Amino acid sequence: MSYIARTRKILPNAFLFFVETGTEITSGDPPATITIDALAKPATEPADNWTSRPCTLELDIMREIQEEKTLCPRETGGWGTETDYDLIGVKLSFTDKTQSEHFERLLWVLPAKVEETEPQIPFTGSPSIEGWLKIVERDRTGADIVYCDLYGKLTLTGGTKVEGKPTRPQFTFEVLMSTALNSWMAPV
Repeated sequence: MSYIARTRKILPNAFLFFVETGTEITSGDPPATITIDALAKPATEPADNWTSRPCTLELDIMREIQEEKTLCPRETGGWGTETDYDLIGVKLSFTDKTQSEHFERLLWVLPAKVEETEPQIPFTGSPSIEGWLKIVERDRTGADIVYCDLYGKLTLTGGTKVEGKPTRPQFTFEVLMSTALNSWMAPV
């Protein structure tokens, strides 16, 4: 299972999808409406439950590990150093090929989703958007080989520079580790 997923050639980019906290989604049989939060994530089907993000140029997964060294007695006498490693956080950073609604909202710190012809007061909203991020890796035939659903906060890394070429927005997604519905699966 895992061996196959790790040895086949994959497409160079991950496919990212995002659903914001507070979004209402209807799915299931019989149909039911749920409000998205840390304890309620969208079902995979129908596929439009998850909003597709722009083309992702790169994705970096950074683990924050706390190291603790302690001096412990040995059964054979003397003392030895033992090291414990605790995972205290995970952040993902990624770069999109094009701008998106999330980019505009986070750049201007707007209080609501960007809607055409709806004025908003800039710098009065939240600098992050909480919700579910789905990461899908596909092989070159288009078959999905990894699914990962993570709950956390999406923020814009840095700002933007207008210089006569396309903007490549960079985001950070901080995983909320205490969410029991976070999942990773290799479907093959």
